[in-house]
Amino acid sequence: MTSVRATALAIAALMFLANSPLLTSDPAAAASVTPSAVGVAYLFRGGFNVFSIGVDVLAAKLRARGVEARSEGHADWPERATEAAARYAATQLPIVIVGHSFGANAAVLMAAKLNESRTPVALLILYDIVSSMKVSANVRHVMDFVSTDGRTAGITVTGDRDFTGRIDRIDAPHGHFTVDKDPRNHDISIAAILKVIHARELPAKTD
Repeated sequence: MTSVRATALAIAALMFLANSPLLTSDPAAAASVTPSAVGVAYLFRGGFNVFSIGVDVLAAKLRARGVEARSEGHADWPERATEAAARYAATQLPIVIVGHSFGANAAVLMAAKLNESRTPVALLILYDIVSSMKVSANVRHVMDFVSTDGRTAGITVTGDRDFTGRIDRIDAPHGHFTVDKDPRNHDISIAAILKVIHARELPAKTD
C-alpha cells in the first residue's frame, strides 16, 4: 500500500470526527481580524477542519505582522469569493489565498470564481493539494508546496490555457499532515505574502 493510500485510509478512519466540536471555527480568531489598509489573506483548512491546525497558526502569525488574515473551513470558499470580489472592486487591494489539503483545492476554486469577475489574485499558496488542478488566468503567482506523500501521487498544479503567471513547486520534506505546520514553510509563505502586500501596485490614475 502506498503512503498516499495510507493517508486516504487515515482520513476515512477519522470520519467519525465530523460531528466533533473541534470542527467549529475559532470565534476569537475571527474577532481579532481588523480591516487591512494593504491587503487580505484568506486561509482554508483541509478535511473536517481538524487536520490543518498549521493553517490556524499561520493566520495568527500573519495577524501578528499586521496582515488581515483568517482561517476557515474549505467549504466556505464560495462566500469568501463573493466577499473578496466586492472588496477588490471597492479598494483594489491585493488578495492572497492559502490552503492545505482540501483547503488547497478550495483556494484554486476560489481563484477561479474570482476570475469570472476579472478579480486578480496576487498570490496563491497551496500546501499539498489533493487532486490535479489548473490555475485560472487571474492568478499572478502560485507557491505549490508538495509533501512526500504528494510526490508519490502524481498530482500536478498547472496553469489554465490563458494563465501567464508563475508556478513555483516546492518539494517539502514532510508528510501530508505536517506540511502545513512546519515553521520553515510558514516563514517562506509569510515572506512572500508580505512582499506582495507591502509592494502592492497602486491603481492607475485616470484623467
